[in-house]
Amino acid sequence: MNNKRLTVRLPERSLDLMDLMIKLGEFSSRSEIIRLAVRDFVLERSEKTAEYLKKMERLRDMQDSLEKLEEFKRR
Repeated sequence: MNNKRLTVRLPERSLDLMDLMIKLGEFSSRSEIIRLAVRDFVLERSEKTAEYLKKMERLRDMQDSLEKLEEFKRR
């Protein structure tokens, strides 16, 4: 995996909590915490995006059906 560097500003309270998690042995570094948080966020959002795209496709199908019905009525 080719990782890139990103600079992020976070509230001090968040950093303190991250440091505590590291001291408790839950994580090895702030970077690990942030990578996991971003991964989880992206996975969740990608699922929501996929659902949204399916809904949009169904809506387009319905619109196409309505247009065909209107065209049929005009005949």
